[in-house]
Amino acid sequence: MSKLLSAEDGEMEEVALLESPVKPVCRYCGAFVVVRFGLTPNRKRQRYLCRNCYKTFTDNGAAPGMRYPSLVIASALNQFYEAASLHWVCRHLMLQYGMQPDHANIRRWISRYTRQAVIALSGARAQVGKIWAASETRIMTRASMSRAVWLWDIVDIETRFLLATGFSMKKSVLDFGVLLDLATRRTNTWPDVILTDELIPQIGATQGQLVAGREGMAASSFTVRVSTGQARRILGVLRDRSQILQRLGNRNTAHLAVSGWAVHYNFFRPHPRLGGKTPAEAAGVQSPLKNWADVVEM
Repeated sequence: MSKLLSAEDGEMEEVALLESPVKPVCRYCGAFVVVRFGLTPNRKRQRYLCRNCYKTFTDNGAAPGMRYPSLVIASALNQFYEAASLHWVCRHLMLQYGMQPDHANIRRWISRYTRQAVIALSGARAQVGKIWAASETRIMTRASMSRAVWLWDIVDIETRFLLATGFSMKKSVLDFGVLLDLATRRTNTWPDVILTDELIPQIGATQGQLVAGREGMAASSFTVRVSTGQARRILGVLRDRSQILQRLGNRNTAHLAVSGWAVHYNFFRPHPRLGGKTPAEAAGVQSPLKNWADVVEM
């Protein structure tokens, strides 16, 4: 039994309590000189006062300045990128952690930590094979004002690494050329073969334009093969994103979600065809970020 100071309604008073085997640490300055300081407004959590920096906090695992623990935020991000609606994300957090952030909080988490992850992993270089698969998917989104948009993907067959992804308002060879240019710049290599399900066969005509003026890369040509079954099997896992994009209300958010889903797929989501590895691990990418919790705690 020991004596500590507690506070209720702003008044300090001395109380007796049992010695806890794990003492809370100030999450602002890291000091151990903390005392109990009443309860949170809903009277469900103990508040503490640090006698070193004189700041108050709750010992719930949240980072400084954050109301919710990192684990809760990471779980919300993971659920969102696994195509759960915001309603179901809130329900999951309530059932799993007893916490129920509102939709606005979750949207802020998605925006903030997706940007952090995309920036942190933008320089990753994958070691990929010479056979790629390309596809386009027609989807309807709130952001496109009831107009269909085209979602483009290029994936390496060997590692299942998503080399480039994006969407456009129309389906054309030029749109695919922009995406292929991005994929080749990220890998510093050209494919020998591009498999496609419904893509325009004339995409091979873009290779001359892409090679021209590219310093440090040898000119190359590739063959386009229409392989509907194989391309669809490889790219089928990517179609989960359509459920995410259909719920987004503006184009900037949709662009961010596409980039965030690429990070989730490449770096955090084990692929069933890779023996439990992520595409990034299969492609030899060394990354300090293994999951969304690592992003939140950066």
